[in-house]
Amino acid sequence: MKKTTSAKTALLASYGLIAFTGMAAAQSTVELYGQVDVGVTHANNGTSINPGRGPVGQWALQQGTASRLGFKGQEDLGGGLYARFNLEHRFFGDTGMQDSGAFFKGVSTVSLASAQWGEVYMGRDVVPAFYLTCTADPTCWSFTSQPGQPYAYANYNGSVAADNSGIRRNNSVGYRTPSFRGLSAEVAYAFGEDIRRSTKGFNVSYNQGPVYAAIGYDGAASDNRLWILAGGYDFGVVRPLFTYSDAKGGATTPGYDAKSASLTFVVPISRGKVFLGAGRLVAHTGSGGTDVKSNKFYVGMDHNLSKRTMLYANIGSAKSTDLTRSTAFDFGIRHKF
Repeated sequence: MKKTTSAKTALLASYGLIAFTGMAAAQSTVELYGQVDVGVTHANNGTSINPGRGPVGQWALQQGTASRLGFKGQEDLGGGLYARFNLEHRFFGDTGMQDSGAFFKGVSTVSLASAQWGEVYMGRDVVPAFYLTCTADPTCWSFTSQPGQPYAYANYNGSVAADNSGIRRNNSVGYRTPSFRGLSAEVAYAFGEDIRRSTKGFNVSYNQGPVYAAIGYDGAASDNRLWILAGGYDFGVVRPLFTYSDAKGGATTPGYDAKSASLTFVVPISRGKVFLGAGRLVAHTGSGGTDVKSNKFYVGMDHNLSKRTMLYANIGSAKSTDLTRSTAFDFGIRHKF
């Protein structure tokens, strides 16, 4: 009898251990990530459209790209299915102060996904069209060398500034496909909730080997929308990248109609890259406003001290219709963790 009882006890203990091991394997993994960026910048007194410049006519300390603190986690639900979340806070590295707007301004989402079927997400997230500009812009809208919103996005500002809605949008639900031999897509819908018109967007891209090609859309209606094309080809010694955007409407300029283009050449170096390029914006503001033609030329360099730490130096110079030339440069350090 004692042997039988001991055997049962051992068996129950084994089952308990197996169950505990299964629970432990299914527990969430949580990752802390972010970056801190601080640099020195100077801009002249020019008034032309020059994204990325600091205070006009003076030296200043500012971030070249947004400093951030993020949390992401994932839980295995079995059968290839998993749940995940992503929360990202934005702040200024030179002052430690929170960036304007929501505390989790960068992103605030929860998702269900699988490697085979893709991901469904809900919350505040980046609009699908924006990813095209980040892939075709080596700065991803950072530093004084960025084409930025005017030259890569035709100055499209979405529907309301409170959403930062040219780049991100609140109250979104979306779906991302897995990559099928380099081909992927994303669709998203953002509920207006009596704050703005509901909006929708998508992208389709091919990014494999030396070839990159993509199309994206964002908008609420035919009078408030953005179409964007992007592409590039890696020749090894140089990688040309381009964007072309066509925008209409916006929160403050309902008669707005604009087109922009950017072309950048990226040259890899031993511990980083050098790039140079140009952007052009042609905008009709409507409602009796002044039409704008603007050009920007830019050069930049990234030098990697390690996988996480980078030194950078950039310069951008722009000239817009009836405005004086704006020239700015920056140099600094960015550390990721």
